[in-house]
Amino acid sequence: AGWTRTASANGSLGSWPADGREGRRPPAAYPVPMSELPPEGRKALGVDYGLVVEDVRGGAAAGSGLERGDVIVAIGQERFRSLEEFNKMLSQRKGQRVPLLVRRGGDALFVPVELA
Repeated sequence: AGWTRTASANGSLGSWPADGREGRRPPAAYPVPMSELPPEGRKALGVDYGLVVEDVRGGAAAGSGLERGDVIVAIGQERFRSLEEFNKMLSQRKGQRVPLLVRRGGDALFVPVELA
């Protein structure tokens, strides 16, 4: 089993052993666990990079407006090209309400999220 890297809206980066089933991840410390969009998903959506929202049950995630399967592609109009860059951008905006540009189905929309 490999390690899965996760992004969190509080600017932290966590890791846990992957359970070997695609799309399934153990819960993260922050209530919005995400995984990197694989290359074939990037190609299908026409994006260079994205993070897939894995779970939104409970805590701040339940009221965030994000939905399971959303693909986050930018913070406002600023695109990111790595998990590290995404986390750095979030950490610079702690305590702010930021619009996350997500792809949901065939639509692109902004979802405002409060950062702790």
